[in-house]
Amino acid sequence: MFARFLKLAAEKRIIEINVRPTSRLKFFIICISAATSVLACAKEKPKPLSVQESVRVEASFYRANCVVCHGAEATGKDIGGRMTPSMRTGDVLAKSDDYLYAQIQNGGNGMPPFKYQLSEKEIKNMVQFIRDLQKDER
Repeated sequence: MFARFLKLAAEKRIIEINVRPTSRLKFFIICISAATSVLACAKEKPKPLSVQESVRVEASFYRANCVVCHGAEATGKDIGGRMTPSMRTGDVLAKSDDYLYAQIQNGGNGMPPFKYQLSEKEIKNMVQFIRDLQKDER
């Protein structure tokens, strides 16, 4: 197939081909290297959302209020032998947005309520932030 491409390219004068075998080999190696590089880049996973590196308002709120219990990157934390939930993996993936909204708003199960600190819109944005943290886990 590659030989056919070279022949067609030479006929159409798309590329000039030196007929020396070593030149063809070099050209072939360069093409394979380029194709491999393109494929490797195309398959890279995007970097997961980092709470610590994010400039989003929700990340700032998380760093100020949630890190203590849920960990720096929302992966959960051991507090006195009790593991707090991860916001990225586990049971939280199955929870509805309404459940997360109510949990943030009203607290419970050791979590303080944030209904006096956050508006309705800000709580909705926090729920979306949690979902964005989970995108690589789903």
